[in-house]
Amino acid sequence: MIGSGKIEGIKTSDYYVKAVDTGNDIPNVASSGDPKAEMASVIAVYSDDFKYYEADNMAFPKENIGKIIKAYSRNDVLFRYIGLSDSSYTLSEALLISKDDKKITFLHNSDIISMNLINNIDIKEQVVDITFSNKGVSDIKPSGEEITDKVIEIGDKIKLSKNGIYDYDPNFKVYDLSSKEPHEVESSQFLVGYKDLKLYVNDKMVKAVVITNAKLESQEIKVLINDTEYKSVNMRSVIVSSDEEYEITYQNGKKDVKAAGEETLLTPGSYGVHDTLSVTTTSGEGKITINSIERNSINPSYRGKLDVVMMGDYLYVINKLPLEEYLYAVVSSGIPETYGANACKAFAIVARGYALKMIERGSYSSYGADIDDSNLNLLYNYYPENADSIAAVDQTYGMIMMSGDTVIMPYHFLTSAGVTCSNKDIYNEEALPYYPANYETEDSQKVELSDEAAFKKFIDESDKNMDLLEVDEPYYRWKVSYTQEEMDAAVSSVLKDRINNTVDSIYVKEKKEEDKDKKTDDKEPVEDTYIPADAETKLGKIESITITKRSEAGVVLEIIIVGKENTIKVTGQTNIRYIFNPIEHKIIKNDGSEAVGYQLLPSPFYYVEKTDAGYEIKGGGFGNGVGLSMSGAEILDEKGYSYDSILEHYYGKIKTVNMFGIVKSKDSKDEKSTESTQE
Repeated sequence: MIGSGKIEGIKTSDYYVKAVDTGNDIPNVASSGDPKAEMASVIAVYSDDFKYYEADNMAFPKENIGKIIKAYSRNDVLFRYIGLSDSSYTLSEALLISKDDKKITFLHNSDIISMNLINNIDIKEQVVDITFSNKGVSDIKPSGEEITDKVIEIGDKIKLSKNGIYDYDPNFKVYDLSSKEPHEVESSQFLVGYKDLKLYVNDKMVKAVVITNAKLESQEIKVLINDTEYKSVNMRSVIVSSDEEYEITYQNGKKDVKAAGEETLLTPGSYGVHDTLSVTTTSGEGKITINSIERNSINPSYRGKLDVVMMGDYLYVINKLPLEEYLYAVVSSGIPETYGANACKAFAIVARGYALKMIERGSYSSYGADIDDSNLNLLYNYYPENADSIAAVDQTYGMIMMSGDTVIMPYHFLTSAGVTCSNKDIYNEEALPYYPANYETEDSQKVELSDEAAFKKFIDESDKNMDLLEVDEPYYRWKVSYTQEEMDAAVSSVLKDRINNTVDSIYVKEKKEEDKDKKTDDKEPVEDTYIPADAETKLGKIESITITKRSEAGVVLEIIIVGKENTIKVTGQTNIRYIFNPIEHKIIKNDGSEAVGYQLLPSPFYYVEKTDAGYEIKGGGFGNGVGLSMSGAEILDEKGYSYDSILEHYYGKIKTVNMFGIVKSKDSKDEKSTESTQE
């Protein structure tokens, strides 16, 4: 039949039988003559590929496991066993795991294989080409010259610290020997940062890389820890313990060794003022628990070490650890476990850049810290690190975003109102090109919502006629209702505090004595004059609230509140959100659920309406609307975007680099793939 050519596509090939699935829930077992054998797990030795082949009611004798067989196949289906092959084959760039006088074990295409040796072969290299037949392994040769070096840059070429520039195949092998099980690393682009690597090179071409030590370079970050309610960093006492033996080192160098699980109470009165105690695990690998605070109803545990600083009647705690390990518990706290891998990776890159900028700014230097653990910056260790958060950080190791030679401050927030806005709308900064004002659609259309009527229509009707990404998110739309008395109380309760804590952002309309008795139609209207308000300014009963200035993205930038006693002008989006003080009012979300306890409105995208009962504020989004939307990133992930395509969507064609050397990301979109920055 084959010879006649009447049946097309049939071929005779050699296959190395790695294992056989008999279909009876006992994987990798074969028994001679078993009629239920349906899947053969083999390596197609002619192409160096490992794949599964369907076996058409064909059983493999048990003795054929580990052998090269001949078989008829068609469309990846093996349907006739011919016999054992006499040929020999070579597998390239395999990782040698172990070898003795009789057997060799190696890793190839993520599969561990053992073969008999025909004769003892002396080999010291770890990445090798293996020639074998059914008699056993006949030859083992290095896959290239072995050199030890550090990768400092990966782009079109690979740059080494000591040996210069090499070409490389984008699919070159990267093996990791640093963990319990040797394994092949999926991505080769994150090699920058390992202290020493073994590279196998041939004619200035890198063939394979072996990671022998998992230790990566990482900048230290110092995190100031808040109390349970995130109201203060000053604590009256701290109780610590550890999952392993730990040490407390005192200012004078004395050390106390504590057993795993043993609690230690630290109080400021027991030590000298300004003394600093350091708490570390003996091995350096365990975690230290602060038993006196809670995060999501559990006592949080920390990598690295804790410095406990005594300050007279109170103390505060700083967690010092490598930046990359810090991010494990930032990603887990900032990204829900249901989010996809690419959304997590995008956020890991954003969080890393944010942390670097905070280190650079020195906002917490008076405490000897770089950042705190609240969502004023990056929420840290509210939810413990997990496998997904660790993977997201490790797989984006060191990667940050830059514009020119500057690391950008990567602003981000939770949910959009259907738009993103310029950084100028939110912060006292020049407008930056990587923070555009766009509709939150896949094609990022330019937005223009500075007109009050256009903005109101957008809030009320945009989900009907626009293909916005986040229309099904709980905070896509929200509203807050006030009676007249409630609005009066809400504004008056925070007005003095906002005046005292802001500079030139709340103004009071100047009263002119000579104009008091003038009729409104006597002359042309005189423009109102506003002067900075003082702490004694009072509004009285509120008569009207008018939004007088919006940005092109619809951000509320200025309002005028007319009260019976005074008229005030409030500027700055944060200030205005605080002035409405919704802490005692229900925020009704897009899905009908309710939220309470917020001190400021969920976002700066809203309008105010007078009602029969009082006032209603209708808005959308959660957070400030600058940069990456966390909810939007997850939706783009679901649509098949890769992590760098997600970043490009929010920040434009920004450079993604490695903080330890430039890395050009090879991931791309699949073809069908200060105030809090994340309030």
